[in-house]
Amino acid sequence: MGKLLLVILGWVLGLAIPIVLTCLLAAWLCDIDPEKTYTWYSGMWHGLFCIPNWIRSFFSDDVLCKANNYTTAYNVWWWIVFLDSLLFMFIGKRR
Repeated sequence: MGKLLLVILGWVLGLAIPIVLTCLLAAWLCDIDPEKTYTWYSGMWHGLFCIPNWIRSFFSDDVLCKANNYTTAYNVWWWIVFLDSLLFMFIGKRR
């Protein structure tokens, strides 16, 4: 029973610590202002930190995953980086 508890604790801490750190990094680097219009460069950052911002949005109503006001280039780069991040998470680690 004690070994099982340690394994469960290891899994919880192994997942919780990286999630908390990426959420803090997302809050520091790319907190999205709903009144600002964003361009292509911001689209890359917001796409990269979309999942941590989505997790943060469970705890705060003013957290956005994607800007309200953006250019076409922002939208294109947001999707490119977001899909690339998803592919890396699910396919990239199998090598």
